[in-house]
Order: sequence, then structure tokens, then C-alpha cells
Amino acid sequence: EDKEALLKAIREFDLIATKYKEINSEKVRFLDNVIQADDAKVKEHHERLSSYYERLPRPFQKRFDELLGMIKKQEKISNTMLLNLELSSFIPSRLIEKAREDQGWKYYDAPLQKKQLKMIEDIMNSRKVTVAFENDPENKFEITPGQKARMKMVLALFKAEGGKLEE
Repeated sequence: EDKEALLKAIREFDLIATKYKEINSEKVRFLDNVIQADDAKVKEHHERLSSYYERLPRPFQKRFDELLGMIKKQEKISNTMLLNLELSSFIPSRLIEKAREDQGWKYYDAPLQKKQLKMIEDIMNSRKVTVAFENDPENKFEITPGQKARMKMVLALFKAEGGKLEE
């Protein structure tokens, strides 16, 4: 009786294992198709941008090459220029993000959550704020009154522009 129950359980386990393998194989095929489609889009985008670049007058090509070099060398570029380059899609966004980060900027295109707003307001309204890195608690810095004032300006602009909060 126990042998029969054990054999039945083993057969059920084998069926479940087989079904799991089938589902996993389907997921792998799906992900492979997604990756191939994404690679095709990237290639098409690159070819289109290369075509645009080739049609630019030589002085514009030269300026573009200089800007790309400045970004790669982490030289300072105005935020306006970075925005223009980003909108043009000529330069990979990761290079533009890196250039901004090197200048102390971080561009976010995400909704502000209520709990984040509370944290920002607490920081702005506290007399003294010390920030410690999660992965390196010994690495600390203090937020200056000037930084708090800039945070207030950014938040005021966010509210004036009709920024919306998420839960």
C-alpha cells in the first residue's frame, strides 16, 4: 500500500517536473524573442541615427563629435546642451546621465511619492541633516543650508508646475 502511494507520488512529481520544464522552455523562448526584437529595434535606431549624422553638414558633425568627446571625457557641459543632446537621441542616454551625475545632477522621470515628499520636507525643515550611505555607514555628509534652499526651490517649482504625487 505504501509502495503504491509512493509510486503514485513519484509519477505525479514527474508530471509536475515535466510541466515545469515545458513552462520554463516557453518562457526562455519568449525572452529570446523579446531580446531579438529589442536588438532589431536598437540596430534600426542606430542605422537611422547614422543616416542623420551622415547628412549633417561637416561643421555640425564636427561639433557633435566634440560634444560626444566631452561627455566621454567627463568634461562639463551645460544642462541645456545635455537636454538638447538627449532630445536629439544622437548620444546614448547612459552617457548623458553619466555627464549629469559627474556634474552633480540626477535626472528623474518618475512620479514623486507622498513618502518621498515627506522625507524631502523633513530634510528641508530640519536644523541639521546628516546623510549616511546605506552600504557604507561610515561615509557621511551633512546637507548645507544652501542645498536645503535649492531643494525648496525645486519643490516650489514642482508644485507650481502642477506636479502630482503618487501613493
